[in-house]
Amino acid sequence: MSTLSKESPQPSGGSREAGWLMAVFLAVYGISMFSGPSLASWLGVPLLTMGSDPPWYFIRRDFFDGLCLLLGMLVMVAVGAAAWWRNRSTVSSWLYMIVLWMLPHGILSVTIYLRCDHFFDYSSAVCPWPTFEAYSALKNQLLFGVLGAAALLFAVLSLWKRRHPNLA
Repeated sequence: MSTLSKESPQPSGGSREAGWLMAVFLAVYGISMFSGPSLASWLGVPLLTMGSDPPWYFIRRDFFDGLCLLLGMLVMVAVGAAAWWRNRSTVSSWLYMIVLWMLPHGILSVTIYLRCDHFFDYSSAVCPWPTFEAYSALKNQLLFGVLGAAALLFAVLSLWKRRHPNLA
């Protein structure tokens, strides 16, 4: 017996609602992904060149991109929570996409804020990464670490659902 037959039936219009929810996800993700530079200029962040050491251009860009993605995550979690009871499979897909595409950049943004002293005082800000190579190494380790942890979590949840289909 398939586990699909144990799921509760979708209310009428479930596929239409699933399409609407995915459109909301894509819109919020797109806006969040590309609004970082606009937020930075709105807050008056000084323009820097790519060749500066420490690599403030990349650090600040990654910070504001991650901040916008964190805000987008909050919007999507709120909409997903409201739609959970009607369309669990679509909202579950949202959660996977949020963890894979948005959470790593949000964690990078939080890490940047916590590791850089006086981050918003642009004349006296100090960061622990003296070169772009040092910052890039940390960024890659952090992003791949979060993705690896997410993959492990998804694998564990998948195995748990297979062993306990009536609880999932």
